[in-house]
Amino acid sequence: MTAQAMREQLETNLAAIVRHNDLYFNQHKPEITDGEYDELVRNTSALLQSFSADDDLAIEAWELLESVGAEPAYGDTITHPSQMGSLAKTTTNDGVREWRMSKVGRKNKVMVMPKIDGLAVRIVYNGGKLTQAATRGNGTVGQDVTANVWAIESIPNEIAYAGELELRGEIHMRKSVFKELLESGIKKANPRNAASGSLMQKDPEVTRQRRLSFLCYGAVADEEELDTLEKQRDFVETTFKRISWVKMSELIDIDSIIENWTQVRSTLDYDIDGIVFSANSMDVHEELGWNGKRPNAAIAYKFPAERKQSSVTGIHWQAGRTGKITPVADIVPTHIDGSTVSNITLHNYDNIVNNLHLQIGDVVLFEKAGDIIPQVVRVVDRHGRDENGVYINKINFPKQCPACGADTELSDNEIHVLCPNANCSAKLAAAIEHYLESLDIKGIGPGIINLLLSEGIIRDIPDLYVMSYERLMGLPGWGDKSAKAVTVAILEKNELPLAAFIRALGIHGVGSTMAKEIAKKFKTLEAIREATCTSFKSIPGVGETLSENLFNWFDERGPMLEELLKYVDVEDIVEVTGSLSGKSFCLTGSMPSGRKRKDIEADIEAAGGEVKKSVGKGLNFLVQADPTSESSKSKKAKSLGTEIISEEQLMEMMG
Repeated sequence: MTAQAMREQLETNLAAIVRHNDLYFNQHKPEITDGEYDELVRNTSALLQSFSADDDLAIEAWELLESVGAEPAYGDTITHPSQMGSLAKTTTNDGVREWRMSKVGRKNKVMVMPKIDGLAVRIVYNGGKLTQAATRGNGTVGQDVTANVWAIESIPNEIAYAGELELRGEIHMRKSVFKELLESGIKKANPRNAASGSLMQKDPEVTRQRRLSFLCYGAVADEEELDTLEKQRDFVETTFKRISWVKMSELIDIDSIIENWTQVRSTLDYDIDGIVFSANSMDVHEELGWNGKRPNAAIAYKFPAERKQSSVTGIHWQAGRTGKITPVADIVPTHIDGSTVSNITLHNYDNIVNNLHLQIGDVVLFEKAGDIIPQVVRVVDRHGRDENGVYINKINFPKQCPACGADTELSDNEIHVLCPNANCSAKLAAAIEHYLESLDIKGIGPGIINLLLSEGIIRDIPDLYVMSYERLMGLPGWGDKSAKAVTVAILEKNELPLAAFIRALGIHGVGSTMAKEIAKKFKTLEAIREATCTSFKSIPGVGETLSENLFNWFDERGPMLEELLKYVDVEDIVEVTGSLSGKSFCLTGSMPSGRKRKDIEADIEAAGGEVKKSVGKGLNFLVQADPTSESSKSKKAKSLGTEIISEEQLMEMMG
């Protein structure tokens, strides 16, 4: 592979990682399994070995790989006073043993807790009242969910403690509650996604109705000696009866602990995807420090995915928003890990032909990878051939799109089956759904969108703005309140920032982060529409494929865009000049003033400065509260010769 090809591949991988982080952490709609995501990260790490350490793209890549979660995509944010990290992971007993011997040692007590499959949050009480709650976010900045946590009945709003108390734990949805949610007609893939969507609701009353739960695994309190996990647990359980500490025990034997939790997990009323092993002493945690955003004094053992066998009875094809037509295997319904699986995505045509060599009638081994998405591991019995080895029911890719009937084509690398029809009904339905979701417009799901299209009420995105209230009233199950709420919600989204509008258009490969980069580069929608593939490729993270996606989208969907702009005003990015013009800044840590980071960043931009989320060669200033900090950003800034300043110095520069 040439140097240019490697660079383009790295850019493509980085864009994919950012997109899948956004899908998992912000949109709660993962499109790939945990195993596939881990493989993408491994491939990217291997690719990075060919780049020099001071290469800007390599620096950006390493920072992304070392990051935790994803940047909050919407709503107010809160900067954590100390890092909320992720855990190093292993899938073997020996991996836990190696961690214990090389990191913690035999002399230090180790505690064991189940790894709850929920959302990591930080909850703060002050003067006995719940004053702040935030998600983990990217480990440094999380989303402010205080109002919604107030609404969760299992978390007390007031406690009998006058000082400041910080709790860390997992908000989750119990399996029994999730079952009731499904029976009520609300469809979610799993309890974790249901908990995420419920916590992020705009209306706290909806969060309250979803009956979420909280399990605590860490506590810091004023004037309390909580220097071990055991002391933290005893303090929480004894002092606050309504706050539950996650089940915890001392590690005696690694093998028996893992075997016991493997057997017990199916009997619990909440999902766990592993076991956490952690040094009991906070002094040991302090002494061992961090590896990037992962504490050395703890490790997570991940359960191997449960596997079952079943026969493939057929293949059906699904058309999506990007034009890719995905094969799905129909199998004999099989119960696995708490649910019955009757179909499994096969991802693409190449996976059938060149990887699995799959045929109808074959018996496959499959697993729920990441305990969420069913995935075929391999074919175990090839019953789809006759005695001479000839295929009985050979799988061929569909010649016509299953949604619109247009002639299909294979991609140049013969991996994907594509529908070339820009007006494909499946593309339109998915594009409309994406537009509504991106702008946080509630009340219209996939079923309603398909009904609106089939009834001729809408034909494309612009028609959302001229939908008749009376026609909506005539839809099955719709009344005055729901019809009015939807039409008002859509009409309110008629003035949109450039980046938000670009993201909502649903261009393949363009998530919230890439939309911001595009907006920052071109400043106006008109400039974006006139851009060439070459100018798109000048944007960090945009390679050959994404540049073509962007160019082709604006070429093919131009008429739709013209119509949409009759109802929507897109706000251009106005160049601001001021005392910070031409200078870039990255903020890290909590500032002495106590101001929210987003407010300080807004002031920087108002003064003409540029805000960056990471430290790289192009950064002018790193703003941090503690000049002696040895954080990863601080170390990188020092190695690159980037000037480190205080918040006070920043204010002086701003005048």
